[in-house]
Amino acid sequence: MVSPNVSELKFQYELLPQEQVKQHIKNCEGKHVQQAIFSTFMHTLTQVCFTCQRVRGSILWEGNRSWHAFQIESPEPSTEQK
Repeated sequence: MVSPNVSELKFQYELLPQEQVKQHIKNCEGKHVQQAIFSTFMHTLTQVCFTCQRVRGSILWEGNRSWHAFQIESPEPSTEQK
């Protein structure tokens, strides 16, 4: 498998309740390259899964200044079940 060029990675944001984020972290653990982040400021859990190319969290990005620092597509609520 050829690793993609980091500058070409695009992530889709999935807006999910924290319990679903925890489940995705467990499902990807040991199989995917991922990072799990807990914000003490916002009291939210976020998963960045590089293998799935998804950012999963409960943070609403609209109006958030950090939003423009990432190439994330579609901050729509996710209905996809994995």
